[in-house]
This record gives sequence, C-alpha cells and structure tokens, in this order.
Amino acid sequence: MKEKIPVIFIHGFPLDSEMWEEQVQYFKDGYDVNCPDLSGFGKSKLDTPSEIEDFAKYIFSYLTKKRIKKAALCGFSMGGYITFAFYELFPEFVSALIFADTRAAGDSPMAKEKRIEAIKMAKIYSMSYFVESMPPKLLSEESMKNEKLVSKVQKIISRQKKESIINALKAMMDRKDRYSILEKIEVPTLFICGEKDILTPPEEMREMSKVVKDSEFVEIENSGHLSNMENPEKFNSVLCDFLKRL
Repeated sequence: MKEKIPVIFIHGFPLDSEMWEEQVQYFKDGYDVNCPDLSGFGKSKLDTPSEIEDFAKYIFSYLTKKRIKKAALCGFSMGGYITFAFYELFPEFVSALIFADTRAAGDSPMAKEKRIEAIKMAKIYSMSYFVESMPPKLLSEESMKNEKLVSKVQKIISRQKKESIINALKAMMDRKDRYSILEKIEVPTLFICGEKDILTPPEEMREMSKVVKDSEFVEIENSGHLSNMENPEKFNSVLCDFLKRL
C-alpha cells in the first residue's frame, strides 16, 4: 500500500486550524493531513512567539514529534510567511510548497503603521476590534453577504487570545523580506489567490510565481483573501490536482 503524502496546513492571522475544516474533510482519506494550531492560537497552550522564525521552528518540532521526514506545506497568509521561513531553515524537510493568499516580501512602511495601530487597538478593545474589522478585509463583498460564513470567521477570531494577537502582529511587522528565496525554491510549488483578494492581490502572487521555476499560479474565482473558505470546492480541486502529481 502506497504511503500517504503528509500535508501540513498552516493557518493565518487572526485565525486557527478550524479555517482548514473543508480541506481536512476533503483530503483526510487520501493524504496524511496535519492541521496544527500555531503557538498561542486555537487550542494551543503555548505562548505566541514574536518572530516568524520561531513559528517555523514550532512547525519543525511538530513534524519531529509526528516523525514526518518530508511534507508538503500549505501556508495561508501569515502561514505563508511561516512557510517561507520554514523552507529557508529546513529545506530538506519539504516535498512541495503551496502558498495561499500570501506574499514573500516584508511589510511596507504603510503596512507596519497599520500593524502598530492594530496592536494599539488590541490593547484597548481586545478581540472585539478584530471580530468587527477583519471580516471585510478577509472576505470579498459577495462573501460578506454569506451570514453563515461571516459568523464562522468571527467565531474563530473571537476565541483567540489578545496576547497572541499582539505577538503575531509584531512577528509579521518585523519579519524578514524573503523575496530572494523565490528563485532558490527547488520543489514543486503552487501559488493560489482569491481573485478579489485586497490584502495580497492576485497580480502580486502571479509575479511571485514567475520567479519560481516551473511553479503554478491559480486564481480562485468568487473569493477574496480567505479563498479556501470562500470557494472551497475550487480551492480543493486545484490543490488536489497539484498534490496528485507529487
């Protein structure tokens, strides 16, 4: 019997592993699906680090505990930043890379200012600020009309810890620019982006894919930043086609 390929789904900010629920259900029979909560998020009891590299080291420790020697990493948004850092630190443990609605570049000065403001809001209003402010950024205008989806996203955000959110914001704000890593990637790579993503626009991800040798770029219609939750059928289909060729 052929051994199942390990796939590690790495969630984004300010979410947890539940964002991958549709993917877990779809891929669990054919693949060794792993969907950890990052340090300090979801059910994790650990403290949240304030450096992206420490998140990557957490994923490495997770693989070690699971005795996974090589895996396909699928990182969404902040999870993509972590995936880039993981590949830089532990390339021999990566069989394939999937970058969903993310970027390789570091924060622009304007983006850093927004993170500083978000940290201030977290300290004043805790999670209520993010419950209200994040869905319109994460979801397309059309998806915002889907009350069930909006409610689910808000529920996930509401259960995160203020301290975890603040440290994660610091980690993202101070993260290293890893655009130069793109041309060094030597494993099968897929870039996925929602067609109406306003945080990491498809044009930017398409340009990233051009730098990675033999990589693929797929735009997910009818979705914004949270493409895997907004259009799971298309997202899963695209990811399935990619994984089948590994």
